[in-house]
Amino acid sequence: MAAYRDAVRLQPTEVAAHNKLLGVALDRQEKLTEAIAAFREAIRLQPDFADAHNNLGLALDRQRKPTEAIAEFREAIRLDPAGASAYYNLGRALGQQGRFGEAMAEYRAAIRHQPDFAMAPINRRNAVDAIAAYREVIRLQPDDATAYQGLAWALVVSPEGPLTDSYEAVGYARKAVELAPTNATAFRTLALAEYRHGQWARSRTAIERCTALQNGRSAIDWFILALVQWQRGDKDQARIWFDEAVGSMNENAPKDLDLRQLWREAAELLGRPGPAASAVDSPAAKVIQTVGRRQLVSVPFFASEKLN
Repeated sequence: MAAYRDAVRLQPTEVAAHNKLLGVALDRQEKLTEAIAAFREAIRLQPDFADAHNNLGLALDRQRKPTEAIAEFREAIRLDPAGASAYYNLGRALGQQGRFGEAMAEYRAAIRHQPDFAMAPINRRNAVDAIAAYREVIRLQPDDATAYQGLAWALVVSPEGPLTDSYEAVGYARKAVELAPTNATAFRTLALAEYRHGQWARSRTAIERCTALQNGRSAIDWFILALVQWQRGDKDQARIWFDEAVGSMNENAPKDLDLRQLWREAAELLGRPGPAASAVDSPAAKVIQTVGRRQLVSVPFFASEKLN
């Protein structure tokens, strides 16, 4: 931060210093008031700077000022009609207001302007919309491993989906693994799909492959292992895995909806304590939040917006 502030001091009229350096850095440190000031200064220096409007919208959204945020996203789109991330961020903001039809139109616009923009189907308030959007990505990009993995995860992350989803999901997950054979997230998704399909041994093999690729396990992997081992009859080991999962979660993990879903499911199966009630469990928030950890990369958690 000291270096970024020096950059602004030395080049006070350089818009990138306010936007890319100081504004984004402050935003990531949750210093939203300062970040907003930096983004506004970038816009004052260059009013047609689309990225600054997009980033300002994100900071305003985090301050729970959705009307102002939506206005900034729309301005970013007006200035740069081909910018996929602004459409995505606008869709996300509209979805948070329950304006799902409008949100889907913006997600589709993101995909239309950048067909490989696989983040666009993420953060749906409606799982059906998430599934439909991933199918659209696959139609546009039939070799997009991320889309196959995301679609499979959307079909199986909740245990309440229809049985036919597991058959379909296994096929999509296997396709993701075929297209991305060294990606841990694809194997994690395959592990959950095989579990839903009742293939305990295959699920265990897939999650072990995930572990090997990412050189360690995340909490969500431990929970999947706990589910699998319990179904295989090794209940003592299942309890160990469950306890490892709970112990490995960082302070931000309880806010992750997919993780809470699997934690709750494993707790009910094993008769162990589940997650405490939280605002993220309200009916409006019960959604597929990250759809298989956001992208096909080997880290457990991701930011929920697209910064420029």
